[in-house]
Amino acid sequence: MLSRGAVGHNHLWFYRDAIEALLSAGDRAGALMYVGALEDYTRAEPLPWSDLFAKRGRFLAKALHGIDEHICAELTEIRSSLERAGFRPFLPAVNAALDR
Repeated sequence: MLSRGAVGHNHLWFYRDAIEALLSAGDRAGALMYVGALEDYTRAEPLPWSDLFAKRGRFLAKALHGIDEHICAELTEIRSSLERAGFRPFLPAVNAALDR
């Protein structure tokens, strides 16, 4: 449906929600596919919002296979960005990954 034409926010929210659903299902490859789709959609006109959700998706997907110092540092930065932006509903997955 998106490819037939839809307003921009439909693309943004669909990709964000698809990433979230696939992360919840433990589907790393699927989540990363939609991270790439979100980045592709906003490549010509980057948005801080989409950059944050793409980064969140990428590092949560990496965390599905374990956390190292780099992933921990990135997730800590992502958590701070989410808190500053008021995106509290997206904190639990980040906090859960950091608690592993």
